[in-house]
Amino acid sequence: MYSILEKYGNQKQAITYAKKLILNHNCNNFAIHNPCTRVHLLVEELNGDSEALNEQIKQKSE
Repeated sequence: MYSILEKYGNQKQAITYAKKLILNHNCNNFAIHNPCTRVHLLVEELNGDSEALNEQIKQKSE
C-alpha cells in the first residue's frame, strides 16, 4: 500500500483537501463530521510542517 501511495499519491493535495473539509463544519464536535478527520494535523506534525508544534519547540529551546 505504501509503495502505491508513494508513487501515485499527493500528500500536499490530500492535506489541502482535508483543510477544506474542516471548513464545512461549524462546530467542534468532530465525531459527527463526515467525511472529515484531523489526521492531516498529525501528518503535518510528523513532517515538521506544523507551525504550532514548531513554535512550541522554539519556545522550549530558548
